[in-house]
Amino acid sequence: MIIERLTIRNYRRVKKLELEFSHSPTVLPEQYSETIVKAIGILTKNEVLSGGKSAWILGKNAFLSMDLLLRDGRRTVSCRRDSETEKTEWKVFDSKGKLTDPARLFSRIHEAPEESRAGCFDPKRSYEEVMRGYLEPERYFTSRQFFRMTEGIGRTRLFRMKLRDVRNHGLSAQKGIQRNYEFFLRINFFWDEIEAVRDMHHEKWPLFIWTESPEKMPPFGECENGGIGKQMLLITRGA
Repeated sequence: MIIERLTIRNYRRVKKLELEFSHSPTVLPEQYSETIVKAIGILTKNEVLSGGKSAWILGKNAFLSMDLLLRDGRRTVSCRRDSETEKTEWKVFDSKGKLTDPARLFSRIHEAPEESRAGCFDPKRSYEEVMRGYLEPERYFTSRQFFRMTEGIGRTRLFRMKLRDVRNHGLSAQKGIQRNYEFFLRINFFWDEIEAVRDMHHEKWPLFIWTESPEKMPPFGECENGGIGKQMLLITRGA
């Protein structure tokens, strides 16, 4: 899944914003970065990115729209508040402008909460520790917590089998943020392997890379997207 264009009108502090995204790493405007991520989360019904379902309630003049490139063509998804029901309404159009069922898109791009969190690189989070949590969930989570965050996937034989495969793959000798980033990529590769078995039509999400400033971005080097074929959105902590 590639985000190609995003339109925001009358949402939060943004009156009008139109952005075009590249297939290569794209740096989001710092002053709008949080608003952009939340808008993407609302448009895709992703609770992790949007900050919860309460964020899906839009003001009466708010309008969000996004062009996506999927494996089988382009989609345009938009949402705004319905004037009669006062509920947020999503619409999805295919590449020919034909209205389609939004549920079909949301099914193809749905992620478990932990899968979505794993796709957001936070330099303050230890992804080596995240991997340990997957390997020994009973030490880090209650059974109910782990079930909810993985939507039950964490209890499956597939989860454990793919986790062993990824764990046994060697790391470079890098340290610090580069090592943390390598674990981040390894975890995302693991989730991709899970989805490849669970749903061959599932779309790969972009990676969201947070940092305190552009100068402190991870030194991506040759592992820029880890060979996992994902769009990258680079985000500094803004408004």
